[in-house]
Amino acid sequence: MNSVRLLIWVGVLLLLMSGPVTWAQTVDIVGVVSDSVTAAPVENATVIILETDDTVHTDVLGVYTFYDMTPGIYTLLIGGDNYAPRMITGVNTGLSCCNGIRGNANNDVADHVNVSDVTYLVSYLFGIPSGPAPVCTEEGNANGDVGESINVSDVTYLVSYLFGIPSGPAPPACQ
Repeated sequence: MNSVRLLIWVGVLLLLMSGPVTWAQTVDIVGVVSDSVTAAPVENATVIILETDDTVHTDVLGVYTFYDMTPGIYTLLIGGDNYAPRMITGVNTGLSCCNGIRGNANNDVADHVNVSDVTYLVSYLFGIPSGPAPVCTEEGNANGDVGESINVSDVTYLVSYLFGIPSGPAPPACQ
């Protein structure tokens, strides 16, 4: 069984859709799937971004495109008829998904840090069933602790920042 590979020269192309870096920036992730033995393009291969469950199929030239993706680091799962699945890890768009300061856990487009972010994190951490994980781990890690973990300390940090008297410190800037 042949393995599927991504052509190195194409790899993952990032096409910045909004010009200069802004808070609303998205990227397209584009690549080519080819046969590892013949280098022929693989038509109709399935390409999945595991973190988002977005799925596309390659065209006749083996090209796939994910449009308007949030910048971040992704894992792709690629497979097709008569091809063993292949996982590509660490696909980095080269941009942080975090904008301004941390804390926009619900990823609202206005990039506001408010009580809805606290509610989102509480649902994610303690909901039964659990709410969705923050799209951007760096935003959910409101206190900026090492390892980018999201836990109850991020909830208490945001509560202190939003409602403390006096107000707690603002979340740290994105890296």
